[in-house]
Amino acid sequence: MKHTQLRKHIIRLSQLANTDTPMISAFFNLKGERTKAMNDFDLWLKASSQKLEGEQADQLAQAGESVLRFLRAAEGASASCHVRLGDHPFESFQAYHAEMETSYHVESYPVIYPLVELKDKFKRFVLVTTTLDKASIIEISLGSASVQAIAEREDPPRKYGKEWTREHYRSGLHERRKIFIKEKVEVLKQICHQRSHDAIILAGEPRIVNRLKEALPKHLQKLVVDEIKTGISDARYRIVLSQAVQSYLKAEHEESLTSVSELYHLHNTSGLAAVGVTQIYEALQEGRAEKLIVASELPSKIRELLVKQAIQQDLLIETVTGSSILDDIGGAGAILRYKKTPEMINHYAA
Repeated sequence: MKHTQLRKHIIRLSQLANTDTPMISAFFNLKGERTKAMNDFDLWLKASSQKLEGEQADQLAQAGESVLRFLRAAEGASASCHVRLGDHPFESFQAYHAEMETSYHVESYPVIYPLVELKDKFKRFVLVTTTLDKASIIEISLGSASVQAIAEREDPPRKYGKEWTREHYRSGLHERRKIFIKEKVEVLKQICHQRSHDAIILAGEPRIVNRLKEALPKHLQKLVVDEIKTGISDARYRIVLSQAVQSYLKAEHEESLTSVSELYHLHNTSGLAAVGVTQIYEALQEGRAEKLIVASELPSKIRELLVKQAIQQDLLIETVTGSSILDDIGGAGAILRYKKTPEMINHYAA
């Protein structure tokens, strides 16, 4: 599933009305043994069905059987299942290349938050690998497990001899490298403009990496989150690729913590932030929120309440793990477009 498809799927789930019929929302990490995943879900299903009575118990059991049938043939690193029977039946079975944590839920509404976390992984960045005579521009999409070489150019070696002296060679080499770097910069500008990449990582021969970064326009220099200065060879390619992914994930985590710091600062200075579930929910309903920041550790029911509102308004949602600052202010917050006016206070008080 692509990023745009996942986004539409999340919006669709957020628009489903609550009903009296229980809905299964199940998320599976499929990297382990498939039989164990199915057995664990089956045990949970039986325990959950025993907590219900009559028709509801039967509906939940039947919905669970649909999930198990899907799991037997599902392909990918993870999967999500949303199933409800009754007067308003609904079924959705999706597989993904990115991993998710396993969790099972039965509620009157679809659980969405794990998919919001997954959507955060559907981000693309550019890795530029360079040697003294070759450069490759590679697009890496974490959510779809895609590694695509977008552009590659090799600078053919020149031999100096009767008509090509050492001085000519050195001068020509310098000019070719300037052209070489200029070409890479132009390709990067086009790619980042057309495909909306989040970050650039430069890797390879230190001298070329330095020159390439210096040649980038300022708006692209801001996207450079790391420089891996090492030799590039076929034997080291996978190592460099792995380093690039880890560098990107680290930068993403730091960006999330920066958002938390911004939230904390705005709350304590200008008042352009809401913290506490009641205030956040109120800001979302009044259309004053610009961005929702949610801790993964927040209780599921509260997360779902806030995330559903944010999705329906097409707001930015930042998922954060392991922030003590966010925990201290209640596990969630919203950055606001504007503060509540006296007129709004009087309107809602009336």
